Formats: sequence, C-alpha cells, structure tokens
Amino acid sequence: MTSRPVTEMLKRASVRETVSPSDGKSTSTFERVSIDGQRYFLKQLSPATDWVMRVTGDRVHRPYRIWQAGVMDRIPSCIDHTVVAMEVVGDGDAHVFLKSPGDATIIWHTLRSGSKAALKRNRQGEVTLTREAPPH
Repeated sequence: MTSRPVTEMLKRASVRETVSPSDGKSTSTFERVSIDGQRYFLKQLSPATDWVMRVTGDRVHRPYRIWQAGVMDRIPSCIDHTVVAMEVVGDGDAHVFLKSPGDATIIWHTLRSGSKAALKRNRQGEVTLTREAPPH
C-alpha cells in the first residue's frame, strides 16, 4: 500500500465523471472513475460536506481509521465492503475509492407494515423485488 493510494490510482484514470445523486443529502463530491478498464466510484468528503460526520461529531474520519487499522481486511469474504483504498488529504478531506456497483440500482423503502422492500435492477435490466420481514 502506498501512502497516497487514492491519489496514485487517480493518476491512472482514463475517465472521471462527476455524479450528483438525486436523493443525496450529502454535499460531498462523487465521481465514476475508470482505470485500466475497471470501473470505480470515488467519494470525497469532509466534516464540512458530509452531514453524517457533522451530526455524529466525526472529526477524525472513523471509517478511514477502521480501514487503516486493517479491520476491513478481517471482515468475512461473504460481506463486500467495496472499499479499494482510502486516504485523508489536505485539511482533512477523505477520499474513499470503492468498487463500482455497476449498473445495479437499489432503492429501499420502509413500508407501512414496517417491512422493507428493495427494487434491484441487474446489468441485464431485470428488476426484482426483495422484502424483509418487519422487526419483532
């Protein structure tokens, strides 16, 4: 691992496209990135731009500290955290480099019954509905 893994990866990027999620509450910056034919997703955040960091009092980038300590490497392989690399730059901006979710779209809704439903669209355009039972 280099001391600036995200910066090093971005030097090899052939495509960088800004993404503005329509349902996002964060004012963080998001990009789709292509490197050597692989697609990635980049999130750049700081306490000034990320409301979750602000409301939880996170001034030290807790996810970065967890990643840096190797905790994510110990997560069972059946759980894909999607993080490829992270770094903190400048006055505390974090860059989180993630595997691209591809063309999949996941939309969660809490139904009146308390159960959750997700619509998922795979790369072939097929849509499936997944439901979780309400909490007991």
